Amino acid sequence: MQPGTMPLLAVNIGLSRRSSAWTPASLASPWAWYKFNTGQTIVTGVSAWTDAWGDATKTLLQATTARQPLLQGNGTLLFDGSNDNLVTSGSLTLNQPWSVIVYGKTVTWVLDSTMAMSSGFADIRASAVSPNMSLYAGAVACETPGFTVGTYAMLAAVFNGASSQLSVNNNAPVTGNPGTAVGTAFRIGANAASLNMQLWEVIVTNAALSAGDIASAYAYGQAQGFCA
Repeated sequence: MQPGTMPLLAVNIGLSRRSSAWTPASLASPWAWYKFNTGQTIVTGVSAWTDAWGDATKTLLQATTARQPLLQGNGTLLFDGSNDNLVTSGSLTLNQPWSVIVYGKTVTWVLDSTMAMSSGFADIRASAVSPNMSLYAGAVACETPGFTVGTYAMLAAVFNGASSQLSVNNNAPVTGNPGTAVGTAFRIGANAASLNMQLWEVIVTNAALSAGDIASAYAYGQAQGFCA
C-alpha cells in the first residue's frame, strides 16, 4: 500500500554495518554513490535518494507515490516489479566506459525488467533464463548466471563496447558487446518494467572497473553484510 498521505520526512535508519578499509571513494572517476542508510527521503515510499558524494544533480527522485520503492526493516529498498523507479531529473550524460555496482537481491523474476540503467538505452536487465542477468546498450550481451532469486549478491557491470562485462560476486566475468548507446539520465528501476528487487547500495563510476576494483567492491560488500 502506498497511500501517499503522510507528511514528507527525511529519515536515517540507524542500522550499523561492519567496517571495511576499501570504500567506493577508492574507485577511479566516481560518478554517484547511492549509499545504504544515507540521503533517503521518505513519504510512504522513498521519494528521493541523494548522491553520497554530494552532487545534487544526481539525486534520484520519484514524485508519484505509487512508483516509489518501499523502505524495508533491514534498510533495503524494495522495488515492486511493476513500475517502481527512481531517476535523476536533469540531463546527465554517462559516456562509455562506465560501470555500476549493485548490492541486492531479486524477489521474483520479471523477464526483461530493468535493474539499473542510463536513461533507458543502457541497462542491466533480467534475461530469458532465470536467474541470468545481461547488459543492453542496443543489443543484449554478457548473459551471466548466478543472480539467484532470494539471495543477496553483488552485480558488477562494465559498459565498454566490445570489452563490456558482467559478473556476480567476483566470479569470472562474462564479456560481450551490448552496444554503445548513451543515455541522458540515470535510473534505478523502470517506468513499466522494474525488477522486483531489494537493494542495499548502487555505485556508479565513469570508468571501466578493473578486476581489482571488483574484488575490492565484493570484499566491501561482504564486510557490510550486503552479499554472501
